[in-house]
Amino acid sequence: MEPKKINSSQALSWYAEGWRLFAKDPGLWVLLTFSFVAINLAMTLVPLLGQVAIAVLTPAFYGGLLHGARESLQGGKLHFKHLFSALMDPDRRGPMLMLGVLALGAQAIMVGIAMVLGFSELLVIAPGQMPALNLSGGAMLVLLVILTFGALMSMALLYAVPLVFFDRLDPLAAVKSSFGACWRNIRPLTVAGLIYLGLAALASLVFFLGFLVLIPVTLGAVYASYRAIFEPSPPSDFIVIE
Repeated sequence: MEPKKINSSQALSWYAEGWRLFAKDPGLWVLLTFSFVAINLAMTLVPLLGQVAIAVLTPAFYGGLLHGARESLQGGKLHFKHLFSALMDPDRRGPMLMLGVLALGAQAIMVGIAMVLGFSELLVIAPGQMPALNLSGGAMLVLLVILTFGALMSMALLYAVPLVFFDRLDPLAAVKSSFGACWRNIRPLTVAGLIYLGLAALASLVFFLGFLVLIPVTLGAVYASYRAIFEPSPPSDFIVIE
């Protein structure tokens, strides 16, 4: 799919759309967000395998939540089962899990880069004190490389999930298309990212509880940006959950 180039001024409207999504069913969105976070926290209790499961399953959960956002914004009803809709659908389950495998591979590469460059250089560990960030030139260069790779990985996956879920693209083709769309719209996405950082600072003020609102609002913003950039397929392709 050929992505459109969007004006930077649209970034704020994406968050307005995200707020409209949250306001339609705030209680259920908070429950969905809490459940998603709780599932991820539970998986972290399993050493190594839990981290693998998080990487592989997160795109499927992300796709299910986007499915709920799409139906809600177009007049449908949001269900708790939307969180699992990608895993429940046999036609989408495999491709969505494959995206997770690709994400896991990218994370492994990023960890490998950190190890090769010397991740320990980023920290100063003094006896009896908490580790602190090393601000030396070499350590900052390592950090810059890691952050850059992380940003590139995020660009490759941001729209890959809705492209696979809604438009049935092959996972590799979706990753390529997502990266191209993000590169072409780097300015509005940078503006959207800065807006998110400001909102995240506010959301963290009271024990991070604000993220129960910010996460679904951001999810709606991502869907709005996807719709603007890709002109997704007709709503008749939905999975309707009764």
